[in-house]
Amino acid sequence: MAPHPRVAVFLTGIGDVLTAADAGGPHAHGVTALTRLTEVTTEALGAVMTTYAEVVGRRARTLSASRRARFLLGRQTELPTEHLTALTRGVPWGTATHDPLLADTAPHTVHVPVLVHDRPVGLLQVFLNEAPNNEDQTPALHLAAATAAHLVSDHEAASTTPTTQDATDDLFLAAAGHELRTPATVIKGYADTLRHRWTRLDDTARLEAVTVIAQRADALASLADRLLSGAALGGGPRDREPAVFDLAEAVGTVLDDLPGDLEARLERDLTPGTLAHGDRSSLPLVVGELATNASRYSPGDTPINVSVITENETACLRVADRGAGLSAEEASMAFERFWQGERGDDRRYGGVGLGLYLVRQIVERQHGWVSLRPRPGGGTIIEVRLPRAAPLKPR
Repeated sequence: MAPHPRVAVFLTGIGDVLTAADAGGPHAHGVTALTRLTEVTTEALGAVMTTYAEVVGRRARTLSASRRARFLLGRQTELPTEHLTALTRGVPWGTATHDPLLADTAPHTVHVPVLVHDRPVGLLQVFLNEAPNNEDQTPALHLAAATAAHLVSDHEAASTTPTTQDATDDLFLAAAGHELRTPATVIKGYADTLRHRWTRLDDTARLEAVTVIAQRADALASLADRLLSGAALGGGPRDREPAVFDLAEAVGTVLDDLPGDLEARLERDLTPGTLAHGDRSSLPLVVGELATNASRYSPGDTPINVSVITENETACLRVADRGAGLSAEEASMAFERFWQGERGDDRRYGGVGLGLYLVRQIVERQHGWVSLRPRPGGGTIIEVRLPRAAPLKPR
């Protein structure tokens, strides 16, 4: 018996998906191969768009998306109890699309669980402009889910699963090296300037260089104390007790301490009283990395906008640049560990593609999420969202 027409269309695209997995290495399930899978699924089903979300516990994080859904990349949501129950049972379900941007063109959404050895690992969401045809589209939906499960299963088989403590230690070492590198580089730079240009500098320039060295040395000592204190507690830099803090005030403080040439490019729009729930001490790394990244990949004469707002149930930090931006595939990989875009700046500035990975890890451990999308008119917008906190009641 010939397969349903939509299944036949899907089968012609599976070869591309598996080829992408073979070419992409052990992380292909989270980027290239699944991105191709969402595109093939959209085409085969005549859908508006398709997303794939990784499921961990009650939370789902969008790893890949096709067409108009690319703005969802990196976004995390908490699954309602009824969705979690259907997911655990491997039962597809449909809902109406309530998003005003999609309701007219994609009023129907079908959620298809992805299971590996009866364990829910992911969720395909297919946005349709009409109710699904059980005789035509349902077989293709199940085939798409089975293909996703195959990709994830292959990845898990090829990966060494670290223990929880190993993962914590690994992130601690990565964060420590990343944070310590910046002040150490500044100290070395100014020290080299004094050593090689001492006789050509006037007293004011010498005093300025010595002052910067002293300030960065103090910051380095404070940072080392903080990191070592975290290590002594066995949790690295992540296990501080979450607390309520003013995100706008905290971000402003970090921006004030950035290098002068970078700080001069910033346009600030920080809404006072934006209360977040999380770890304020993590912001120097998070804000510093986002601002530095925006500066690195945008022309030096363009501004970088940094804003803090309250939106829905989140406190949102947004950094927007006017650079070349990222392709959809690059955007899906930007937060992967050791990933670097194929741009000349990577070689010029060095780095190992760890900064945005650390940002994501640190923010997600505070029950927040990070996302990246194109900026209208050119460039990139990166958002960090933390749980919104209620105003503190006076005692």
